[in-house]
Amino acid sequence: MSDLPLILAGPIVRRVEPTLVCVWVALSKARSIRLTVFEGFQMAGTGPGVFSGGNPRTFGAANTLPVGDQLHIGVVYAELLPEQALTPGINYSYNVSFGEFLAGVKPGAQTFPGLVNPTADLKTEGLLSDQPINNRPNLPLGYEVGVLPGFALPPPQLTDLRILHGSCRRPGHVYESGQGKLSFDGLAWVDDLILEWRRGTPTTQALDANVRPHQLFLTGDQIYADDVEAPMLVMLNLLANRLIGKTELLPTRYPPEADPASKEKFLGAPKQPGFATLEAFIQKMRADGKKPLEELKKDARVRVLEDPCFDRLFIYLYEQPFSLEPGFQSDPAAPGVRFWPADLRHFPAGLREPLLDCEAKFSSTDLHSHLMSLGEYCAMYLAVYSSAVWELQADAPALPAAEQIFQLPPGDLPQLWDFHATDPDSNTIHPRKDRAAVDAYLEKEKRKKPVSIQKVQNAQDTLGVLFASLTRVRRALANIPTYMVFDDHDVTDDWNLTLSWRDRVHTSPLGRRILVNALAAYALFQDWGNDPKRYEKGAYRSLLDQVTKLFPASATSGPPVAAAKELEKLFALNQPNPEPAPELKWHFSIDGPRHRVIALDTRTRRVYRSRFLPPGLLSPEALKEQLPDPAETPLPPGIEMLIVISQTPPLLPSLAASVIVPLMTTINELENHKTLNNLPGTEPDNEIWPGDELAFKAFLERMARYKRVVVLSGEVHYGYSAQMSLWTPGTRRMTLPAALEADLANADPKNPVLSQGIRNAFQAANLPLGTGARLVIRPGNAEWLVIDPAGRKTYLVRKEAAGLNVFEEQGPARVAQFVSSGMKNVKALIAKIARGVGNAFALIDLTPAERMAWEANFPAPLAVPDGVRLPPPVRDRLGSLPVIVPSKNWPPGIQAARQPDVTWRIDLVSDVRPDSQRPEFTRPSGPPPVFDVKDIEASYREIAARHAGFASKLRFSRGVVYQSNLGLVRFEMDGQTLVACHDLYSHPPGRHEAALINTYRVPLDLFDDQRPALQFDLPEE
Repeated sequence: MSDLPLILAGPIVRRVEPTLVCVWVALSKARSIRLTVFEGFQMAGTGPGVFSGGNPRTFGAANTLPVGDQLHIGVVYAELLPEQALTPGINYSYNVSFGEFLAGVKPGAQTFPGLVNPTADLKTEGLLSDQPINNRPNLPLGYEVGVLPGFALPPPQLTDLRILHGSCRRPGHVYESGQGKLSFDGLAWVDDLILEWRRGTPTTQALDANVRPHQLFLTGDQIYADDVEAPMLVMLNLLANRLIGKTELLPTRYPPEADPASKEKFLGAPKQPGFATLEAFIQKMRADGKKPLEELKKDARVRVLEDPCFDRLFIYLYEQPFSLEPGFQSDPAAPGVRFWPADLRHFPAGLREPLLDCEAKFSSTDLHSHLMSLGEYCAMYLAVYSSAVWELQADAPALPAAEQIFQLPPGDLPQLWDFHATDPDSNTIHPRKDRAAVDAYLEKEKRKKPVSIQKVQNAQDTLGVLFASLTRVRRALANIPTYMVFDDHDVTDDWNLTLSWRDRVHTSPLGRRILVNALAAYALFQDWGNDPKRYEKGAYRSLLDQVTKLFPASATSGPPVAAAKELEKLFALNQPNPEPAPELKWHFSIDGPRHRVIALDTRTRRVYRSRFLPPGLLSPEALKEQLPDPAETPLPPGIEMLIVISQTPPLLPSLAASVIVPLMTTINELENHKTLNNLPGTEPDNEIWPGDELAFKAFLERMARYKRVVVLSGEVHYGYSAQMSLWTPGTRRMTLPAALEADLANADPKNPVLSQGIRNAFQAANLPLGTGARLVIRPGNAEWLVIDPAGRKTYLVRKEAAGLNVFEEQGPARVAQFVSSGMKNVKALIAKIARGVGNAFALIDLTPAERMAWEANFPAPLAVPDGVRLPPPVRDRLGSLPVIVPSKNWPPGIQAARQPDVTWRIDLVSDVRPDSQRPEFTRPSGPPPVFDVKDIEASYREIAARHAGFASKLRFSRGVVYQSNLGLVRFEMDGQTLVACHDLYSHPPGRHEAALINTYRVPLDLFDDQRPALQFDLPEE
């Protein structure tokens, strides 16, 4: 193995404000760090020695935090007084230098810059040159040789702001089989966009700090813990143990003690009538010539579990010789728990699924090479941030072939191999002590399954592409303030999906340990830089302190049980529900001159209304804390725009919510019925915002109180944009004279002109209407709209018991939602289903999702005429709290007895630019075919060929992008209307470079958008 360089990953610019600049770095040695910030572009050169020139603007310093012998995390920030604050519109540069670790300063703590005596920096470590480092490719971090990296603050004008966002970056993702070398990493395109800014465009000046990319938000799944390719896990495990430098131990409950009572308790089998012990039952069944497991499964209490782990554990314990063998460690602080070295001998790549299924109680269908140890999680972060930690062979990643992955270790197999020698596909147990049988099983895995061989080859190809991208990724992250939000794959798929999942995993020693490792790594590699000052005290400082106790220098193994348990408490893994809230909070916010970004935590602060149904993604307490009511906590003066980061998009295309997600759920539950352990809705993740309508409605209403909101999301593995208008009841302004009902009722639907009587009534109420005011009839609703374009006002007229009441509508709250997902992950099944229904996402504009909601169900919100019988599900909704119903497809005669408390409309946004403004590779080829009535057969053939040729371009529909993508958010003015714009980038066929695919535009100020009304199934005329 080659020696590890001093800088393993980074520098990454993290939180940047006028009075604070934060930088993250990972080192192989304990060091003190000094951060130096300069105004303007700063040349540091590439010669020998640490750079000490220039005119520094500010300094910061910190000690690194020891995680392992060769892993030390540094988060350093420089603070400024308000009167010395950094200024928007200026480019800034920075250097990071390193000195000896300061013995008098706590690990990970900030300190005085003057205490650091630098002996190395970005220049001495070669990061400002264009030469390889340790034979690994390198690009100068400042984009020019010898120039320091830099950043700029968000600009004073909202229309200059540039925000990048993306999610779902799976290293081993392959578009389709055989395309590993073409499955590109969208995060590298941040570098392309920075380069474009440096060169200038037809509409922007080169190096103008006001229009450079200002902020990057990684909105979830920065790593994939549960979908790791086996060749990569081999690399990560070797790196992990090298980084930690100690024997990292992982706990299991298996094997139990060999006495009958311990075995029976471990299995959890119900007592059989007439038998004192399970052993007695087994002996009797054998004596009668019966198979004990089959007889035991006749018990409904066993059958209802539908748990393959029950079968496997029974076989391990009772159908082969069982004894408690040496090879593990124990700890008096954890009775009944076994501890195993976290190496490939005990936890081999490609074979972890049965163990994680039965011991950790995970439910992902991608457990074969799941990350487990803290070292593995840390190694994964380093490997996706930088190429410095990758082992090379002939200038390419040194990744094992299938023969090396599925090779039995020498000597007797550890007892954990009872799990690893189990084939989860067929639930076949291969006796661990029969090396020939186990070797034959592995031989089948690597040779008799062409899919496995091809998968390993695909993984090697796509990981090679990722490795080649890392120089661009590293340079980009060094030059744009970056904020990171976790989601499930940063920990494990299905994380906190249901209350039943939470109960199972949190009560498993191995499950809890993996969650601790994942969350500790997330804190160190992602969250710490989001808000570094909060890590100076309280629970956050305690977290850092506990990390230093996991693998102390004096120990040969770890972590100690006590330190792990303290982390479990900090992460609230020992409480039955997410509330009351733990001390550690993962949400955060950051302000610019004209915008505020709030990043939600929709993973650990959920609400569960049953054990198995989809959760509410934010509990009422979490919603109040993370997205406060602006009436109680208004936005600061000058802030014009709220940007909310929700890992899961709240505004789903209706086809996805109503067809694709349920269909994928059904398909996968049928395919994986046994392995899902009777946990419904686990794949795909059935945790969309509309899954819990109460929490969904509360979230929408809270956003609406801010009037204009942009939501950034990922998670779904396709990119798109959506918009929402949301109305609450307007202010009652007057009651029209009863005599005017005839003017309303008798208006011509084809030419609904306001009568003079209505105009006079509005005038008398001091609500004069312009000459262009018009009447809109809402058939069957006893409602009318009076729209006044000149005054930009809308009035709702309702026939109520008190008369013809007139309400002045407030313009609807507007939400623009922009989804970029994934940067390197696209679910093929989603694309196939969407293609199978004819590119149906584009039809969403024709059928927007509309909802009407009432807080109370009494008195009845809808008046149902005698003789009209509603279906049971509809009656159930009308009796629920709150009452939420769609606006469409109602039987004629039904009316809204009272105004809804809230109504909303959600629909997809399409790119409406002409083909000439879109990339050539996204357009139809040639002019539309002409249908020749004289040769019908040939015309149909031409049309069919045209459709077939366009099928490959459905990755780039005007509505949805199914290929790796990266989003850029900006704002424009269209007259007096503020427009939120979403530029979605992907890549041309076969080329790893950013290409603008779609531009979506969502106006954030509307006055004449008509709120939903009841619509009826009427016979065709």
